[in-house]
Amino acid sequence: MKHRQLRIGFDVSQTAERMAGCGIVADQFLRHLAEVCPGDTFIPYPVFSNYRHPDFVRATRPLTDNIDARQFGLSWPEIVTPWDQPGPDFAAFLGTPDVVHANNYAWPRAVACPVVYTVYDMSAVEAAQYHTEHNRMVCVNGLFEASLGASWFVAISAASRDRFLHWFPHVPAARVSVVPLAARPSLTVNLPDADVDRMLARFGLEREAFWLAVGTIEPRKNYAALLEAYALLQQRVGGALPPLAIAGLKGWLESSLEPRIKRLGLDAHVQCLGFVEDIELAALYRSCLAFLYPSRYEGFGLPVVEAMACGAPVIVSRSTSLPEVVGDAGWVVDIDGISEYAEAMYTLLTDRGRREAQRAAARARAATFSWTRSAAALRDVYALASETA
Repeated sequence: MKHRQLRIGFDVSQTAERMAGCGIVADQFLRHLAEVCPGDTFIPYPVFSNYRHPDFVRATRPLTDNIDARQFGLSWPEIVTPWDQPGPDFAAFLGTPDVVHANNYAWPRAVACPVVYTVYDMSAVEAAQYHTEHNRMVCVNGLFEASLGASWFVAISAASRDRFLHWFPHVPAARVSVVPLAARPSLTVNLPDADVDRMLARFGLEREAFWLAVGTIEPRKNYAALLEAYALLQQRVGGALPPLAIAGLKGWLESSLEPRIKRLGLDAHVQCLGFVEDIELAALYRSCLAFLYPSRYEGFGLPVVEAMACGAPVIVSRSTSLPEVVGDAGWVVDIDGISEYAEAMYTLLTDRGRREAQRAAARARAATFSWTRSAAALRDVYALASETA
């Protein structure tokens, strides 16, 4: 599809800190948009609406000719005051964009041009127990205001699109496009065997001799059920069970799994790795016996597609977007099916042929997701949104 050249304002406000889901999405979308659309100009906003990191200059800023990085040279008062007190020159402050893409849940009230709004998930509406009250209200208010004012919506999965339209039926379905995510290139690089072995040794792990789970330590990720399933599997196979490695930052309400691990008698079998760098995560994904993701609620499930891209067999819960991402390439079990999860783990542990078949299927499935294709689809959305002005 041919388009007229556009100036596109792009919210990167959540990329200035150690990036989690929303920040990773914004980072990857902008980097690939800059490559796919050399004729357009992209204006990254390191501060956007009420999301303001004091070290905003660290936000994503691709070093390509089509990036207008004017805002990165502003002082803190210069970059914050226009959002608090937007005046007649606010459009000039934004770089006179044809369309603006909002990525952090906040609704930018002062933006006059068409706005594209990213819909990650509806957990703030449907699963309030997984949010602090402040975060929940920020998300709910942003979603509601966007439902009234956005020109177009980008949902990161069909599941998120369906739930968004369920809760906001006044939004025209034709203006909610699904643009899926993909594995980050930093996790699919070729790694020499010696480097992989060295990184595994750092964690006391060996190839195909550990289970892997990745995600913030919080109730939504459902580590409680995973540990119960692992304990059940241990009862079945005894001391020969490979260890379980869990990589993730501390979250809230469940900042430590240690009490539960001790109660289940798994002290010698479960390792909490904390935060790991991308290169270490790539080695872990490539080398694990299987990747386990029992999450109760996801908008997409980025760790799942990244694990599959690295050839890891996956077991996920039958929840929200996860079956959509995995397709027929992995094992999908009931969200509270502890015995079912343990049985799936036992099969992968004891059936090497099944394990290898799932590795091949996982790689093939992950290849159907592409940041480049998604960036091209996003550019089509910008064209449609700009025509609503």
